[in-house]
Amino acid sequence: MQLNLVNIIFVGLGGALGSITRYLVSIFEKYYFKAEYSLPLATLSVNLIGSFIIGCFLSKLLQPNFQHSAWTSFMVIGLLGGFTTFSSFSAENIKLIMEGKIFLAILYIFISITIGLLMTYLGFLLART
Repeated sequence: MQLNLVNIIFVGLGGALGSITRYLVSIFEKYYFKAEYSLPLATLSVNLIGSFIIGCFLSKLLQPNFQHSAWTSFMVIGLLGGFTTFSSFSAENIKLIMEGKIFLAILYIFISITIGLLMTYLGFLLART
């Protein structure tokens, strides 16, 4: 495998933009949704949106004649990698459990996984049409 400097730069730029966008979503969520017993909406939102977008890209990436490009590196690895977050999802579930909010933790896990998979599939189907 050969390293491509352009792809590395695009991944870095995409990652920075994705991380900044993720941070802005968390600020928005804290400002507008202050409910004590609510789900971690910022992480849930970015993960579901990211699942949908990666589903769209997946439909292209799986085509036999698809040519990987710096744009793909920017979007899939960089932007979506920086935007979505599994580590925050894990930490927020541990926090909910430690606070005794077991039902919310289970609900959060269920929604994240089932709707996340559904969003990926919907994105895949939409991009194929």
